[in-house]
Amino acid sequence: MNINKEKEYIYNIISELTLERRKLTEERMLLTQEIGDWKNRLNELNNLEEKGMDNLDIMSFVELKQQAEKNRELLNVKRETENIITNINEKIEVAPIIEQKEEENVLFTVAEQEKQKDREARNRVGKTRVKVDEKFAQRAVMILKENGIPTRAKALHEQLEKEFEVELEYRKFANNVMRLLDNNPKISKPMRGFYQYNF
Repeated sequence: MNINKEKEYIYNIISELTLERRKLTEERMLLTQEIGDWKNRLNELNNLEEKGMDNLDIMSFVELKQQAEKNRELLNVKRETENIITNINEKIEVAPIIEQKEEENVLFTVAEQEKQKDREARNRVGKTRVKVDEKFAQRAVMILKENGIPTRAKALHEQLEKEFEVELEYRKFANNVMRLLDNNPKISKPMRGFYQYNF
């Protein structure tokens, strides 16, 4: 398992346990409050007994019972609300993961399409190699004509790479383009490794 994924998993467990502890603390507080209410009622009853009253006011007992039921209902509503919020938050957390996976699938598909285009381009390059080499040779002739002086083959190679914005292996350049230059009657080799346009 990836360390980051495990750390994320542990953080999620800690946050869930913290939420659970918070819920339990709130329940405990409500129960403590309810116990306090019942103790207060017992104190009231003891005070009434000390005053010599033996009959209870039924209305106050009913109100106390209703208040305890309302407190329980509020606690249940609060729990349900927290559960709904937790479920919504989990769905919100899952949504970016789903979107990320969809993005990864799209990126994978795009990458596959790019690879396919590269394969097709390589196949076409093999068929059109002669035309490409002729383009390089024609441009090389134009460069030699513009320079008017003997030009080193290496400098010619670098200039063609810059102009066509491609990486052209020198070996392929020497085998293909220079061979075409050697066959051109307007181009001469004044010395080894140099080419010149004959006016």
